[in-house]
Amino acid sequence: MSRNVGAIGVVAGAVVCMAASAAAQNQVFNGSFARSLRGWFQDQYVVWSPVDAHGLASSGSVLVVNTFEMDGRGVEQCIAGPTIVPGNRYTFGGTVRIPTGQAKTGWAAVGLRWYDQPACGGNTLSDQPRANASAVDDTFHTVGQASVLAPAGAASAQFVGYATKAEAGGVFLAYLDDLYFGPADTTAATPPEIFVPTGAHLIGYGGVNWRTDLELHNPTQQAVSLRMDLLKRDQANESPERIGDVVAAGASRRFFDTVSANFGFDGAAALRVTPLSGALAVTSRTYNQATNGTYGQYVPGIPDYEAILYGEEARLAQLTYDLSTTSGYRTNIGFVNAVDMPITIEIKLSDDAGSVLGTLTYDLRPYEFKQIDKIFRNVTGNAVADGLAIMRTTTPGGRFFAYASVIDNATGDPICVQPASF
Repeated sequence: MSRNVGAIGVVAGAVVCMAASAAAQNQVFNGSFARSLRGWFQDQYVVWSPVDAHGLASSGSVLVVNTFEMDGRGVEQCIAGPTIVPGNRYTFGGTVRIPTGQAKTGWAAVGLRWYDQPACGGNTLSDQPRANASAVDDTFHTVGQASVLAPAGAASAQFVGYATKAEAGGVFLAYLDDLYFGPADTTAATPPEIFVPTGAHLIGYGGVNWRTDLELHNPTQQAVSLRMDLLKRDQANESPERIGDVVAAGASRRFFDTVSANFGFDGAAALRVTPLSGALAVTSRTYNQATNGTYGQYVPGIPDYEAILYGEEARLAQLTYDLSTTSGYRTNIGFVNAVDMPITIEIKLSDDAGSVLGTLTYDLRPYEFKQIDKIFRNVTGNAVADGLAIMRTTTPGGRFFAYASVIDNATGDPICVQPASF
């Protein structure tokens, strides 16, 4: 279903509103190696490189330095996402580059390992598809298979990318980039998705009139096409409402009151921006539209490779909860599931002495956005002058984003708290 949302001065005319594409999303995490090898297990002498398949200064690749004869070395990752279905068809691939001037020869490859248990547990199955290239020309070449059949007994898949040296002695170098995996209609790897973890067009607690403005900036020398998805609160968002747009080279675009103006939605939602080429900077402001002006909070766009991974913790500090509804502060905590499968979030709340007030758990559907208002009242009947939230997912392969909004009860003025870095 489509509807006219009006011309707002985009390069190609009006913003295009469309249903989410039937093509599945890439299930490889950090397959473009934007800033690091985060999310990947790597062998010795495998490092991040600033050499990018598309020449982007904002991204990179993985450089494999192999010193072993006929023994592949590289990276691997257990795929997070829906359980593999035996008999279904999947696709995988990436780009590989072999530098010239090397004394040794070899090849670079990508492939899959199928496992008979979820989360890459149990035993590997005999069918392990591969795709490789051996051209030595300092050029990135696309490799992969468009349609592979998940074998009988398969429950999960591990993506592997590696380089193999053919001769003894010396070293063999190869680059890997833009790695992807998913159902057979999955598109090849795109630049990282960028999540804005909260946005709104609604009347909130105390009559606060919440609105969200979104800003996109294109730092490149070419126009960047994009899609923007609305991830509505308290529901699965596997097929979200979507708009398409183009940002001209070096230009910026602001979407005023974007939740309502571009999607026609009244309520709270996260936003997901996907550049289809190039790179974009994404920022936002969620604010109270008062009769005499506005006041609100800056909420950054966060690339998907900075999501909080299974095995990691997010710590939200400087939180406050007052019992009064007309003075002091209240704390809302929000989180977004960043993967196409259900996950569980655990939130441990404590005071400034480190005493645990209580632990809460929430189940999230695929790409679900949830915000828990006045969260401390769920674990204590007392005020909390200086609180802390420690968040994690207990689901192997899970990823999520989190934030806190600390709001002045008297004025409705908020601040956005991002996870502390260590």
